[in-house]
Amino acid sequence: MRPLRLERIPVKIAKLDRTTTTWDADFREPVGAEKYLPEQTINVQVRFTRAGQMNILPTGQNPLWDGYLVLYPEEVKNIQIGDKITQITEIACEAYITEIRPIAYYGNKPTLYRAYFSERQKA
Repeated sequence: MRPLRLERIPVKIAKLDRTTTTWDADFREPVGAEKYLPEQTINVQVRFTRAGQMNILPTGQNPLWDGYLVLYPEEVKNIQIGDKITQITEIACEAYITEIRPIAYYGNKPTLYRAYFSERQKA
């Protein structure tokens, strides 16, 4: 049985291009500028854990974004850690997928996943 999701909204995600981005073998992270594939839009349930708060920097105010997306197994196949969320509904943002984990099971298979996202802290 497939669980239901509530309040599905459009989210634009740009996948990290792992073939053209240079990687550090020891730390398993990109070296230099990351390259992204064109955005794709998926309709998912979004839960914000921190939204609307501001980080005050010398250059001005910077909104903070974290939370998670609720995904079905077929949707989680298209998302990986490091992918960038560029838009949630009509709101532009810059948040990155930091963790993906199953949250619900039916039988022996996961039926729902959470993809946690957070914006990177700017210096």
